[in-house]
Amino acid sequence: MSDAEPYKRAGKGTVVSLFDRIAPVYDRLNRIISWGRDQRWRRELARRMDLKLGQVILDISAGTGDMEPALKGICPELEVIGLDPSRPMVSLYREKQPNAEIALGTVEKIPFRDASFARAVCTFGLRNFKDRSTGFKEVNRVLEPGGLWGFLEMSAPNGTLFPIIYALYFKHLVPLIGAALSPSPGAYRYLRDSVYAFPEYDLLVEEHYRAGFAPVYHRPILRGAVGLYIFKKTGIPST
Repeated sequence: MSDAEPYKRAGKGTVVSLFDRIAPVYDRLNRIISWGRDQRWRRELARRMDLKLGQVILDISAGTGDMEPALKGICPELEVIGLDPSRPMVSLYREKQPNAEIALGTVEKIPFRDASFARAVCTFGLRNFKDRSTGFKEVNRVLEPGGLWGFLEMSAPNGTLFPIIYALYFKHLVPLIGAALSPSPGAYRYLRDSVYAFPEYDLLVEEHYRAGFAPVYHRPILRGAVGLYIFKKTGIPST
């Protein structure tokens, strides 16, 4: 399956509308799907982002705002600005953190000036980028020279036995859980399809080189079912 196939079945507006509908149960379902580990992974990402006093951090596809406490838990004197295309997600973010700074928008057209951020992060939102190439170039544009770009994402795991167990869980049980708890069971069919369409590490590295980034760190988690990735802005995107 190509990485574009989930979008052949659902346009970007439809994907955003799926997240609009599941927003009220999004946090609960994240805990179930990740076996309660997603917050731990966010904290690990934050620890590896070389955070410093006074930095301004962009949280892309920020959802309901779970990454901001992870970042400020490492370095409280940060300014975190969220960005998400779903109005209900943005509303929930503001309910959880009334003083939060969050904007409505997409990674393909980030509504901030060049070199506005020292760091950019994204947790489990990269699969929902309509155009990764454009998105990575936009991340490059808004980062300071030498800035770090880090993200967590799900993908198909490696190995012999575990991928079989994972496929049974993720392709069959997760959609059933989504159907039971969510007002939009189709969102979890989309989740399943987008996870298995996510590119392997070598292709991500190639895409990042073209966008002006070099790899800094990569850790496969659960045999690659989740990946932690960090890249550094080293130049401008190639044409």
